[in-house]
Amino acid sequence: MYCQKCGTQNDDAANLCVKCGTSLVIAGTAPAVATHVYAGFWKRFAAFIIDYIVVIVAAFMIGALIGVLYGVFTGTAGGAEGIGALSGLAFFWLYYALMESSRTQATLGKMALGIKVTDQRGGRISFGRASGRLLGKILSGMILMIGYLMAGFTAKKQALHDMIAGSLVVNKGATEAELQAGVVAPTMPGWAIVLVVLGAMVVPAGIIAAIAIPAYQDSIMRFKVNDAILAGSAAKVAVREYYDKNEKWPGDLKEAGLTEQISPHARSVTLEPRTGAIRIVLAQSPFEGKSIFFVPQVEKTTIKWQCRSDDVPQRYLPYDCRDATAKP
Repeated sequence: MYCQKCGTQNDDAANLCVKCGTSLVIAGTAPAVATHVYAGFWKRFAAFIIDYIVVIVAAFMIGALIGVLYGVFTGTAGGAEGIGALSGLAFFWLYYALMESSRTQATLGKMALGIKVTDQRGGRISFGRASGRLLGKILSGMILMIGYLMAGFTAKKQALHDMIAGSLVVNKGATEAELQAGVVAPTMPGWAIVLVVLGAMVVPAGIIAAIAIPAYQDSIMRFKVNDAILAGSAAKVAVREYYDKNEKWPGDLKEAGLTEQISPHARSVTLEPRTGAIRIVLAQSPFEGKSIFFVPQVEKTTIKWQCRSDDVPQRYLPYDCRDATAKP
């Protein structure tokens, strides 16, 4: 192929003249297809996994360290958790924005896979653009990860956040001349596109179900326990009123004036007349037969109640009934 500007003979597959750099692509023809220029979807996905592990581990360690130091220097734990979380987010931002705008133009994951981030002409992106690209990733993830999946079938393997930031992710050996010539990536096979789209629909749904179903079941079990505890709370009121009038514990709850079974989730609510302790025996599975106790502590003219359970898992109890030293 001869260059129309300087007449130099070039390879038929070339896009630019080797002598003057003029584009050899004839206007109106399809751009050349390049398989070695843009980073493919799976290579980008592998880099994402590496970066995800690095960021999660490092952000957790840095956030925890700063939270502890904040607590040590201020002498209070209040706010330490929030400061630690903000520190972790700051690391997340700076990791991507600084590294992708650096001379390497790549995070650790991208360096490991031999790819880098560039602007549309193959140059280095600024810190501001790298920060905008990171914000675009949030949008890519919010729409069921479809923004990320776009890297599998767009002409230049761009994800949504690449389009927002005007950036490209290319193989390390890609040249500025190739990018400026406007070469495109090979088309992704139809079966692969279908597989990716189905994955975008099925995988998030499975993740959501895996999280939501146990959470829903836990909330139901907490409701059962809390509803049974309400019966014990009603018994506390009756016992306290009896004690205030008689300065002794009643023989049973009937003597205290409580005869009605208040909760279907409590098999029984009984009183220990010697100590004034109230015992709630749960009625519903999976806690059937397990007990929660209200133990009174008399201090002058007031009664303080201690709530505890020896056999109900701690995570299902209200916070004021949990033992801080017990396993959840």
